[in-house]
Amino acid sequence: MKYGIPTLSFILRKGKHALIDRKGDFRSARRELIKLARLSNDGICPVVFPEGTRSKTGKVGPFHSAAVRMILEHKPLPIVSVAVAGGHKTARSKDSIRNLKNCVYRVKYLSLYPPIRNRGKVLSILNKCRNEISQQIKAWKIEKK
Repeated sequence: MKYGIPTLSFILRKGKHALIDRKGDFRSARRELIKLARLSNDGICPVVFPEGTRSKTGKVGPFHSAAVRMILEHKPLPIVSVAVAGGHKTARSKDSIRNLKNCVYRVKYLSLYPPIRNRGKVLSILNKCRNEISQQIKAWKIEKK
């Protein structure tokens, strides 16, 4: 992704984020993910949101394993499950300005899984992560009422 929201895109590139164009080709996405995996050699922790996008409703979407598996192929790292809530209120740029004042982000570390490379085990762990994240999001919604 070369373009987008000018200031935000610049900040993300300077922050060494892997900017993957959703309409781009596989090779460019692969290059970005390998670059992200290698950053761990410099003490930088790669973060992947396996839904592939931000939820516009706050509901946890289906997880995709390709990005996680690609990083783990190049650098066996532990998988950390983290629940994040509140971003859906600012998912679209026009909502950012309108909802930022009242937006509350919640973040909670849930589990740490050991480094693995086996595709089946990665899928199993991602399913566990999705379930525990969904449960945490539901608990926050109940707590809010």
